[in-house]
Amino acid sequence: MNCDEHERAAVEQRNGDSGGAEIKEEAVPRHVMVDIESLGRRAGCAITQIGLVEFFPSLTGERCLGAGMCVEVSAKDCARFGLALEAETLGWWIDRARDGREVPGFTREASPLDQALCEVRRFFAVRDDRPVLVWCRGASFDFPILKEAFRVTGQEVPWRYHEERCARTFCALPWVPQVDHEERAAGVAHDALADAKAQAMELCEAWRAMAVDEFIDEMALSNAATGGILSKAPLPSP
Repeated sequence: MNCDEHERAAVEQRNGDSGGAEIKEEAVPRHVMVDIESLGRRAGCAITQIGLVEFFPSLTGERCLGAGMCVEVSAKDCARFGLALEAETLGWWIDRARDGREVPGFTREASPLDQALCEVRRFFAVRDDRPVLVWCRGASFDFPILKEAFRVTGQEVPWRYHEERCARTFCALPWVPQVDHEERAAGVAHDALADAKAQAMELCEAWRAMAVDEFIDEMALSNAATGGILSKAPLPSP
Protein backbone atom coordinates (compact mmCIF):
# COMPACT_ATOMS: atom_id res chain seq x y z
CA MET A 1 0.00 0.00 0.00
CA ASN A 2 1.53 3.31 -1.07
CA CYS A 3 1.31 6.63 0.71
CA ASP A 4 -1.80 7.86 -1.14
CA GLU A 5 -3.62 4.56 -0.43
CA HIS A 6 -2.75 4.88 3.27
CA GLU A 7 -4.23 8.39 3.29
CA ARG A 8 -7.47 7.20 1.66
CA ALA A 9 -7.71 4.36 4.20
CA ALA A 10 -7.30 6.84 7.06
CA VAL A 11 -10.11 9.00 5.70
CA GLU A 12 -12.40 6.00 5.20
CA GLN A 13 -11.71 4.77 8.74
CA ARG A 14 -12.53 8.19 10.19
CA ASN A 15 -15.74 8.39 8.15
CA GLY A 16 -16.71 4.97 9.44
CA ASP A 17 -16.03 6.01 13.03
CA SER A 18 -18.39 8.97 12.59
CA GLY A 19 -21.18 6.71 11.33
CA GLY A 20 -21.11 8.35 7.91
CA ALA A 21 -22.24 11.66 9.37
CA GLU A 22 -20.84 14.73 7.71
CA ILE A 23 -18.67 16.72 10.10
CA LYS A 24 -19.23 20.48 9.93
CA GLU A 25 -16.91 22.39 12.23
CA GLU A 26 -15.77 25.08 9.84
CA ALA A 27 -15.66 27.75 12.56
CA VAL A 28 -13.11 25.80 14.61
CA PRO A 29 -9.79 25.11 12.87
CA ARG A 30 -7.74 22.05 13.58
CA HIS A 31 -4.48 23.16 15.23
CA VAL A 32 -1.32 21.06 14.88
CA MET A 33 2.08 21.81 16.42
CA VAL A 34 5.12 20.58 14.50
CA ASP A 35 8.66 20.13 15.78
CA ILE A 36 11.66 18.52 14.13
CA GLU A 37 15.15 17.48 15.09
CA SER A 38 17.71 17.76 12.32
CA LEU A 39 21.39 17.56 11.43
CA GLY A 40 21.50 21.13 10.20
CA ARG A 41 19.77 24.48 10.44
CA ARG A 42 18.89 25.20 6.81
CA ALA A 43 16.51 23.82 4.21
CA GLY A 44 18.18 20.84 2.59
CA CYS A 45 19.58 19.35 5.80
CA ALA A 46 18.85 15.87 7.12
CA ILE A 47 15.88 15.36 9.45
CA THR A 48 16.17 12.88 12.32
CA GLN A 49 12.83 13.25 14.15
CA ILE A 50 9.40 14.68 13.39
CA GLY A 51 6.93 15.31 16.21
CA LEU A 52 3.29 16.33 15.72
CA VAL A 53 0.54 17.00 18.24
CA GLU A 54 -2.99 18.27 17.75
CA PHE A 55 -4.05 20.85 20.31
CA PHE A 56 -7.06 22.93 21.23
CA PRO A 57 -6.37 26.56 22.15
CA SER A 58 -9.24 27.80 24.28
CA LEU A 59 -10.16 30.97 26.12
CA THR A 60 -11.80 28.93 28.90
CA GLY A 61 -8.89 26.72 29.99
CA GLU A 62 -10.34 23.45 28.69
CA ARG A 63 -8.14 20.49 27.66
CA CYS A 64 -5.26 21.45 25.43
CA LEU A 65 -3.50 18.43 23.93
CA GLY A 66 -4.92 15.84 21.58
CA ALA A 67 -3.44 13.04 19.49
CA GLY A 68 0.26 13.11 18.73
CA MET A 69 2.89 11.14 16.88
CA CYS A 70 6.66 10.99 16.58
CA VAL A 71 8.67 9.33 13.85
CA GLU A 72 12.42 8.89 13.81
CA VAL A 73 14.07 9.38 10.42
CA SER A 74 17.19 7.60 9.19
CA ALA A 75 20.05 10.04 8.67
CA LYS A 76 21.61 7.61 6.20
CA ASP A 77 18.42 7.56 4.14
CA CYS A 78 18.26 11.37 4.19
CA ALA A 79 21.72 11.37 2.62
CA ARG A 80 20.41 9.04 -0.08
CA PHE A 81 17.99 11.81 -1.08
CA GLY A 82 20.79 14.38 -1.09
CA LEU A 83 19.99 16.00 2.26
CA ALA A 84 23.08 17.29 4.06
CA LEU A 85 24.57 16.45 7.45
CA GLU A 86 26.03 19.75 8.64
CA ALA A 87 29.26 19.25 10.60
CA GLU A 88 28.50 21.73 13.41
CA THR A 89 25.10 20.25 14.23
CA LEU A 90 26.38 16.68 13.92
CA GLY A 91 29.18 17.53 16.34
CA TRP A 92 26.63 18.93 18.80
CA TRP A 93 24.74 15.64 18.74
CA ILE A 94 27.96 13.64 19.13
CA ASP A 95 28.66 15.60 22.31
CA ARG A 96 25.19 14.61 23.59
CA ALA A 97 25.99 10.97 22.76
CA ARG A 98 29.09 11.15 24.95
CA ASP A 99 26.74 12.02 27.82
CA GLY A 100 24.77 8.84 27.17
CA ARG A 101 22.04 10.40 25.05
CA GLU A 102 20.86 8.28 22.12
CA VAL A 103 21.23 10.21 18.87
CA PRO A 104 18.04 10.16 16.77
CA GLY A 105 18.51 9.19 13.16
CA PHE A 106 21.10 6.51 13.90
CA THR A 107 19.04 3.88 15.74
CA ARG A 108 17.45 0.70 14.44
CA GLU A 109 14.01 2.26 14.86
CA ALA A 110 14.74 5.02 12.34
CA SER A 111 12.46 4.98 9.28
CA PRO A 112 13.34 5.76 5.67
CA LEU A 113 12.70 9.42 4.88
CA ASP A 114 9.90 8.85 2.36
CA GLN A 115 8.11 6.46 4.75
CA ALA A 116 8.41 8.93 7.64
CA LEU A 117 6.94 11.74 5.54
CA CYS A 118 4.13 9.41 4.47
CA GLU A 119 3.28 8.99 8.17
CA VAL A 120 3.17 12.78 8.52
CA ARG A 121 0.80 13.02 5.55
CA ARG A 122 -1.46 10.39 7.12
CA PHE A 123 -1.65 12.48 10.29
CA PHE A 124 -2.94 15.41 8.23
CA ALA A 125 -5.07 13.31 5.87
CA VAL A 126 -8.42 13.81 7.61
CA ARG A 127 -9.33 17.50 7.65
CA ASP A 128 -13.07 17.13 8.43
CA ASP A 129 -13.83 20.02 6.02
CA ARG A 130 -12.10 22.31 8.51
CA PRO A 131 -9.10 24.53 7.93
CA VAL A 132 -5.93 23.31 9.58
CA LEU A 133 -3.51 25.72 11.21
CA VAL A 134 0.02 24.32 11.40
CA TRP A 135 2.26 25.85 14.04
CA CYS A 136 5.95 25.64 14.83
CA ARG A 137 8.22 27.61 17.13
CA GLY A 138 10.12 29.67 14.58
CA ALA A 139 8.66 29.57 11.07
CA SER A 140 12.08 30.01 9.44
CA PHE A 141 13.32 26.63 10.70
CA ASP A 142 10.86 23.71 10.77
CA PHE A 143 8.72 24.65 7.77
CA PRO A 144 11.49 25.21 5.17
CA ILE A 145 13.38 22.07 6.22
CA LEU A 146 10.25 19.90 6.10
CA LYS A 147 9.06 21.32 2.79
CA GLU A 148 12.42 20.61 1.16
CA ALA A 149 12.25 17.02 2.43
CA PHE A 150 8.80 16.63 0.89
CA ARG A 151 10.15 18.07 -2.37
CA VAL A 152 13.15 15.74 -2.70
CA THR A 153 10.97 12.68 -2.01
CA GLY A 154 8.37 13.77 -4.57
CA GLN A 155 5.56 14.15 -2.01
CA GLU A 156 3.11 17.00 -1.55
CA VAL A 157 3.21 19.08 1.60
CA PRO A 158 0.02 18.15 3.51
CA TRP A 159 -0.89 21.76 4.34
CA ARG A 160 -1.19 25.01 2.42
CA TYR A 161 1.23 27.91 2.72
CA HIS A 162 -1.40 30.23 4.20
CA GLU A 163 -2.11 27.73 7.00
CA GLU A 164 1.36 28.14 8.53
CA ARG A 165 1.65 29.94 11.87
CA CYS A 166 4.60 30.88 14.11
CA ALA A 167 4.13 30.10 17.80
CA ARG A 168 7.18 32.16 18.77
CA THR A 169 5.64 35.29 17.25
CA PHE A 170 2.24 34.65 18.84
CA CYS A 171 3.71 34.04 22.30
CA ALA A 172 5.83 37.21 22.07
CA LEU A 173 2.79 39.49 21.67
CA PRO A 174 2.73 42.28 24.28
CA TRP A 175 -0.30 41.05 26.20
CA VAL A 176 0.95 37.45 26.58
CA PRO A 177 2.72 36.47 29.84
CA GLN A 178 6.23 35.41 28.92
CA VAL A 179 7.20 31.80 29.58
CA ASP A 180 10.73 30.43 29.86
CA HIS A 181 10.60 27.97 26.98
CA GLU A 182 13.84 26.23 27.92
CA GLU A 183 12.59 25.71 31.47
CA ARG A 184 9.28 24.35 30.17
CA ALA A 185 11.10 21.79 28.02
CA ALA A 186 13.72 20.91 30.68
CA GLY A 187 14.52 17.20 30.75
CA VAL A 188 12.90 16.55 27.37
CA ALA A 189 14.59 19.16 25.20
CA HIS A 190 15.46 18.04 21.67
CA ASP A 191 12.89 15.28 21.61
CA ALA A 192 10.53 16.25 18.80
CA LEU A 193 7.24 15.08 20.33
CA ALA A 194 8.04 16.35 23.83
CA ASP A 195 9.04 19.73 22.40
CA ALA A 196 5.90 19.88 20.25
CA LYS A 197 3.74 19.22 23.32
CA ALA A 198 5.58 21.83 25.40
CA GLN A 199 5.20 24.39 22.61
CA ALA A 200 1.50 23.61 22.22
CA MET A 201 0.95 24.02 25.98
CA GLU A 202 2.80 27.35 25.90
CA LEU A 203 0.62 28.55 23.05
CA CYS A 204 -2.55 27.41 24.84
CA GLU A 205 -1.52 29.47 27.87
CA ALA A 206 -0.90 32.47 25.63
CA TRP A 207 -4.31 31.98 24.02
CA ARG A 208 -6.04 31.90 27.40
CA ALA A 209 -4.24 35.09 28.43
CA MET A 210 -6.17 36.94 25.73
CA ALA A 211 -9.42 36.35 27.61
CA VAL A 212 -8.42 38.46 30.61
CA ASP A 213 -6.92 41.51 28.94
CA GLU A 214 -9.31 44.44 28.68
CA PHE A 215 -7.94 45.70 25.38
CA ILE A 216 -8.98 42.52 23.52
CA ASP A 217 -12.60 42.96 22.40
CA GLU A 218 -15.07 40.27 21.36
CA MET A 219 -14.48 40.82 17.67
CA ALA A 220 -10.75 40.29 18.07
CA LEU A 221 -11.32 37.07 20.02
CA SER A 222 -13.66 35.76 17.35
CA ASN A 223 -11.10 36.61 14.70
CA ALA A 224 -8.36 34.75 16.57
CA ALA A 225 -10.58 31.70 17.16
CA THR A 226 -11.14 31.35 13.42
CA GLY A 227 -7.48 31.55 12.60
CA GLY A 228 -7.36 35.20 11.52
CA ILE A 229 -5.14 37.95 12.79
CA LEU A 230 -6.08 40.31 15.58
CA SER A 231 -6.89 43.14 13.21
CA LYS A 232 -9.62 44.60 15.44
CA ALA A 233 -7.66 44.60 18.67
CA PRO A 234 -6.33 48.04 19.69
CA LEU A 235 -2.67 48.25 20.59
CA PRO A 236 -1.88 48.03 24.32
CA SER A 237 -1.12 51.22 26.17
CA PRO A 238 2.61 51.98 26.50
